[in-house]
Amino acid sequence: VELAVGGGLSYEDDYEARFATASADWALDQGNTSFELVLRFSDGDTEALLDPDAVPYIDTRAYDGQIDVSASGERTLRADRQDYGVQLGATQILSKNALVESSVGYGRARGYLANPYKVVEVGFIDPAQQFLAPPGGYFAQVRALLERRPSVRSQWSWDTRFVQYVEPLRGSLHLGYRLYHDDWGIDAHTLEASYAQPLGSGWTAIPRVRYYSQDAADFYDPYLISDQAFVTVVTDPDTGEVVSVTPYDAALLPSSYSSDQRLSGYGTLSGGMTVTKQLARGVLLEADFEYYSHQGRLKLGGGGEDDFADWDSYRVSASITLDATALHALDLGADGGGGRSHAHGIGRAPAGVLLDHMLPDAGGLALGYRYMLGRQAGDLLHGASSVGDAQVSAFGCGADPCSSAPRRMNMQMHMLEWMYAPTDWLNLMVMAQFADMSMDLRALPGAPPDVHGVHDHATGGPGDTLGFVLVELAEGVAVAG
Repeated sequence: VELAVGGGLSYEDDYEARFATASADWALDQGNTSFELVLRFSDGDTEALLDPDAVPYIDTRAYDGQIDVSASGERTLRADRQDYGVQLGATQILSKNALVESSVGYGRARGYLANPYKVVEVGFIDPAQQFLAPPGGYFAQVRALLERRPSVRSQWSWDTRFVQYVEPLRGSLHLGYRLYHDDWGIDAHTLEASYAQPLGSGWTAIPRVRYYSQDAADFYDPYLISDQAFVTVVTDPDTGEVVSVTPYDAALLPSSYSSDQRLSGYGTLSGGMTVTKQLARGVLLEADFEYYSHQGRLKLGGGGEDDFADWDSYRVSASITLDATALHALDLGADGGGGRSHAHGIGRAPAGVLLDHMLPDAGGLALGYRYMLGRQAGDLLHGASSVGDAQVSAFGCGADPCSSAPRRMNMQMHMLEWMYAPTDWLNLMVMAQFADMSMDLRALPGAPPDVHGVHDHATGGPGDTLGFVLVELAEGVAVAG
């Protein structure tokens, strides 16, 4: 039996979380059958500063008891939440070329589960004001309310994966399915497949495809309609003085409501290709391309979100990974490389997974560098429709006409990793991130000149820097923090 425990602290300007995990792995039947149990807990605090420019236009009455107002008038929403989770998985080797994995999970969250930056548009239709309505229509006051979600969420999931080694081609086929259900009314299905094919000379190609579909949450709605006045003002008919001001009745609204598109019904379809090249021992080149389509009509059974929420994207990335552990494990000796090899057979987790291994020997050093490039370009959209320069100039900047429009936006991310082993039971790791973002602008034809001139925008600098300490407590038992 192998045991592992871990924990950490995540800090952002508006959210702080403390988390802990514990896992146990054990094998039966000479290793042909294995099980894994994982326990998770997190405790988080929200401290969101509400945008002072937007607050006058947002009704926050539902959270008055959780909003602190400073002497300068800043409004901060404070709340907390707790999350618990358990997952039990099993792996069964079916033959020398096939295995199947399956797991079931349960999670429960309690507390503030909403997003402090999401609002819902509500049309208040006052029956006493309908004489102002156009023929066949309604007269309504539209107001923005902070979204409200249930304070409890229970989630269940079932994951299964089948892996088949195709011996004649020396490739491997991976098939996966995930079923998800929660008590918010969301049922989701995920189907994915990939195939890894060695091409010789250190090259490997991995094509993949993935389909996802989910139902909408019970309380999701793009907007709400309420048959009441937003504010009822009663005046004295003789003096004209205000006698009373009565706000809307919150009891006439649903207890929970959200327009967060992530809670809507939709489907996604994506496909891509990863190509890797082993340049040398411990040096791996990886290039990846993925196309992603998010559409309401892709939902299983139809009835998904309208096309105003549809979008497509593509992603291209490349990275070079230097594993100094593998280089250190090769002992060339005095005979020029014909001697001993101290390879430790370290397995690596998928890209992006941290803390998947420890350096085996005191004095060991590992250095890594990752690079990611993202680009956004194409037509400007209003909903799902492209808009021309005239529309952007007239309506894109509010009351003032626009003088320029974006042509493209690039983001470059550089990640430096450093790991050092002072002893064979203690590892230190630091990962620094640096980001560069730029936006190219173009002048809009016929628009008034920009007093600042048409110029590009760029920003960048250091991002989050993460530090970890890994301690091996016993054989197969490690803790990270």
